[in-house]
This record gives sequence, structure tokens and C-alpha cells, in this order.
Amino acid sequence: MAYARPRQDQEPLTWEDLNLKRLDNAELGWLPRKEWVKAVCFDGEQTGLYVLTDDEDNYFTAHSIDLEFKEEK
Repeated sequence: MAYARPRQDQEPLTWEDLNLKRLDNAELGWLPRKEWVKAVCFDGEQTGLYVLTDDEDNYFTAHSIDLEFKEEK
């Protein structure tokens, strides 16, 4: 299982810095409450977007270039 958070390498980012969208591409209207959220899937062929969730009820997208990842066993 993979987890993602806003990139922290050069200039640290927060969830507020990212262009988060709902799955229908509308503005999200809220911010994740957790630093690390679950990365559900990735569309590398078309958009470069990850589908993410912080509570498994609400899903949103963020661009892969804005994220860093960790694996959990």
C-alpha cells in the first residue's frame, strides 16, 4: 500500500498549495486532515494524476509531480 503527501524536498508544500480536485474535476472545497493519505491509483498514461483518500469515503486527485510517496507493508 502506498501513501502520499505534498512534496517536501525543495520548497515544502502543504495540501493548501496543491490544486486538489474531486473525481469529477470540480474544486475540492476541503483539505485533507492527515499529512499522509492513501494513494489509491495512478493515471500515468493520460493525466499524471493520483487518486487519493484520507478517510476512504472521500476521494480527490493531485498531480504526481507535487507529491512524495512512502510504502507501508
